[in-house]
Amino acid sequence: MERIQLLGLLALLLGCEGAIGSAGGSGPSGMPDVPEERRGGSGSGATDGLGGGELTPDALACDEARRGLAEGRSQRLTSQELLRSLEAVFGEVMERSEVRSAAAAIPQDPPGGFLVGFDHRITNVEGVLNLARVIGTTLEGDAEARARVLGCDADDMATCEAQVVDELAPRLYRRPLTSDERTGLFAILEEEGEHGLRFAVATLIASPHTTQRVEIDGDEAGRTVQITPHEAATRLAFRLTGEAPDEALREAADGGRLRTLADLEREGRRLLETEPARERVRQIVLDWIHLDSVPDPNEYAAGAVGIDHEGLGAEAYEELLRFLDYILFEERGTFADLLLDKTVFPFTDRLATLYGVAQSEGPATLRDARGGLLLRAGTLMSDDVVPSPISRGVRYVEHILCDPPGAVPPDAEDVATEIAADYPVDEYSERARTEAKTAGRACAGCHAERINPIGFVLADFGPLSEPTSVERVWDRDGSLIASHTIDAVVTNVRLRDERVDRIEGGAGLMNVLVEADAARSCLAAEVFTRTRMRVPSAGGEDGCVLESINTAFAEESILEGYLQSVVNDDALIRGPFGD
Repeated sequence: MERIQLLGLLALLLGCEGAIGSAGGSGPSGMPDVPEERRGGSGSGATDGLGGGELTPDALACDEARRGLAEGRSQRLTSQELLRSLEAVFGEVMERSEVRSAAAAIPQDPPGGFLVGFDHRITNVEGVLNLARVIGTTLEGDAEARARVLGCDADDMATCEAQVVDELAPRLYRRPLTSDERTGLFAILEEEGEHGLRFAVATLIASPHTTQRVEIDGDEAGRTVQITPHEAATRLAFRLTGEAPDEALREAADGGRLRTLADLEREGRRLLETEPARERVRQIVLDWIHLDSVPDPNEYAAGAVGIDHEGLGAEAYEELLRFLDYILFEERGTFADLLLDKTVFPFTDRLATLYGVAQSEGPATLRDARGGLLLRAGTLMSDDVVPSPISRGVRYVEHILCDPPGAVPPDAEDVATEIAADYPVDEYSERARTEAKTAGRACAGCHAERINPIGFVLADFGPLSEPTSVERVWDRDGSLIASHTIDAVVTNVRLRDERVDRIEGGAGLMNVLVEADAARSCLAAEVFTRTRMRVPSAGGEDGCVLESINTAFAEESILEGYLQSVVNDDALIRGPFGD
């Protein structure tokens, strides 16, 4: 086995398991030691693996005395974050076929969203080691690549090796090297002779200081520890953009200009204007509403309004994205704007017909009950003849309200099918059929006050999102076989921990969601989970941050709430090791 495999494997395992000596010492190859209690993990109150989903009252409670104590563990980078970090450092080297193949072998991590904590266990050791070896070998064997990456005279190997220590290592580690680290790297370069550069580069890539977000330094400040400027830069960058600190942020940390909340806010607002940050917040909102595509609508329903159904789902999804960007970045809209704004983007004739406005590349204003993110074609369109109240309700309860229903009884589908046979579609409305299918004691607990009411109030929007008061049913041949009057009024609805006496239609639901706290605080928790890569602590340590995000959503903007998830009173602190 090559030396780099042994060195890298040891470094990664130590970073994962934490069996290292005291701070300031050095492990193999002069790499810094990380104490056992500083090993990778997800913090107090978080899950090391997958889990979560609910938002408890205790998690939402703001406990100032415990603020910041949930922070205090290093976190491994996701595979996406690691590869983006390497791309920023090694540039076009990452496009080489052999490097691409090695990078593709590293498993992609699913996003740690929907209140599901990111799995911090290191499972891609072999893949990272191989990628480190391939990149090191590429730089050793390609003079032009070596010159571009290291900024040295390719024929002057001594200068290139010095650049590995002086320039490459600090970028990969996202901080200056200690004297022990410099000594260790120079030792590798000297001991390995003509292959020293290969081994040094590969060892740096495989190090936990590259593959993890390590917070091991800082100053005691009462019950908490104030992290260093470079640790703060790394937190800020990965949380807001999913990428390593850029040059401006590194310079701010090097100059000691990341020591105060004002410093972080200055840099955070700058990063919010970058595309990586915008893409990150955009994706969080899409994940919150559980949407990554839109199906084409039922062909008979589309034909009834003179629209070809093929490809309409893709148009509706693109229109939704344009609206989302408009609210988030152009208007800097609040949570209320996100759910109530009447702007629409009818960039095709079909969308214009569907929305009842003139075709335009720019924005138009809806004149019916639709509006906002949740009452538009992209979120209401269905390939069913009649949209399922249960499917619509489950989406809200599980994702938009952070109040997932219990396990479905194993025989629920068979029972529902049997009951449905007694309620034919040509005689009974979908509401009546759904009430009958879910009336049993095993189902009513989740359906009666939570799932069904939301599906019922949305029934005044048909399978193309069109406002309607009549439920039309076609058979498989496209013949209209029934029309039922829609009842879109419900009473005694539970929205997580809140109860609502009465809701009238989908537009009424949007108004309730804006006034109540359940949906807004759910989005706040989703933002927290995705930026921190862990679920909120159940002990109140994160409640103050969740409160600040929630307040910003209501009073300032979604984008300001996103900033508050990272730049807040505990942004520069963590819990002490062993607390």
